[in-house]
Amino acid sequence: MITELHFATDAAFKKAGIEIAYPQRDIHLDAKQPLNVGVLSDQAAAPRDHQN
Repeated sequence: MITELHFATDAAFKKAGIEIAYPQRDIHLDAKQPLNVGVLSDQAAAPRDHQN
C-alpha cells in the first residue's frame, strides 16, 4: 500500500512539474575496519593529460 502511495505521489508531482531537488541517498557499508573517506575537487577528479 505504501509503495502505491509513493508511485501515485511521484506521478502527481511529475504531472504538476514538481521536482524534489535533493532526493535522499543512503549508503550502508559493512566494514570490519574504518574506511578512509575523502572528497575530490572537480580539478582533482578531472582526467589529466600527462606527457612524461
